[in-house]
Amino acid sequence: MGLGKLQSGRRRGRTGLLVVLSLVSGGFWLRQAETASFGSCPRDPIQVRVSSTSTAPAYDTGDECPLCRPDPSIPIVPLTAADADSLGRTYAAFNEAYLARMDSLLTAGAFGPPEKGESRRTAHLLTRMLTINSLHYMIDFATAPDRIYEASEATLRQAFQRYSDPGIYPITRMRRGRMGLGHICVRYDLDAPLDSLTSVGGVTLRIRIEEADLGRGPQRILVLEVPTILFSTVDVVLTDHFTCKAEWSRSSGPPAPYDLYLFHSVEGMYFRKWGMHQPKAISFWSTPRDVTRLSLPRTPLVGSAVYVPHVRFELPSVLPDVGFEDLRLVDVPQPILSLRYLEARRYPDWMRRAQPRGFKDWESFGPIPPDLRLRFPDL
Repeated sequence: MGLGKLQSGRRRGRTGLLVVLSLVSGGFWLRQAETASFGSCPRDPIQVRVSSTSTAPAYDTGDECPLCRPDPSIPIVPLTAADADSLGRTYAAFNEAYLARMDSLLTAGAFGPPEKGESRRTAHLLTRMLTINSLHYMIDFATAPDRIYEASEATLRQAFQRYSDPGIYPITRMRRGRMGLGHICVRYDLDAPLDSLTSVGGVTLRIRIEEADLGRGPQRILVLEVPTILFSTVDVVLTDHFTCKAEWSRSSGPPAPYDLYLFHSVEGMYFRKWGMHQPKAISFWSTPRDVTRLSLPRTPLVGSAVYVPHVRFELPSVLPDVGFEDLRLVDVPQPILSLRYLEARRYPDWMRRAQPRGFKDWESFGPIPPDLRLRFPDL
């Protein structure tokens, strides 16, 4: 079926919600992979799962974070700066090889006449579906059933100076980050003052520590000013403890087969623009991975959404404040690439750069899966 006959997911208003999926950076790299020549199919470093679901094991301790005080029998695996850089290089190499392969196939007419817009849109959609982003690999670490991975700001700093879009939380002042047992846990040191600039994936951002009341009295918060599509900036706000649960699942549909990467029960993260808003879930879904695929499935799916309950916009001037509860589509997380690759503009011309970061039209395609709407309903 031609891409022009398929219905693209409706793009909805994008505030700072989409940016946190791939711009503010933190995460872990641990999978090694081989890559083939640019003209051949690169080996996929994301392991194919054999089970239908991957969720948190039975280590949950109610409101207490299970990664802060884990069972002593569970090993904690420390990651080094060399680990982070090596695995960042692995994922970037795969993505760069995959982009080159898509460009070669497009030029050879695999998707139709290469000068036609529909052929380019097919190559672009396959690339959005199959390049590796931060949520692909974070699920593997977060759902590890028998170990905990641990890193720090010092561990990750060098990698974040070399690769783009590696995660969903900032590393500045990160005292300790852990993933495993179906959870993510990040502890920040917010005691000392801070108001400076930081480089995240080649983009310079202001980061500071201030005091705010988030409903439990005044407390210190970490504030990262993130550029957005609709507004000049949106503040991404974190407390000294960011945590969430993680799940992976495969569904036969509707509307078609897809893999779901879900981070939910989010605590310690807020977006500030016309009020303070707390996201409770971050999700990404796509047609099940097959990097040898040369054509689109009958119903291609790729998308990302953020669930923000009880949103209330405090609008300026005489406009009334508005409130709603919503699961909203945001742009798909950007692929992990080396900054040298981006600076040299070695990517194909149909991958158009956006400012200040990423690629244009990196959007969801197809509807939000009905099962996800049932779990996080629009009200």
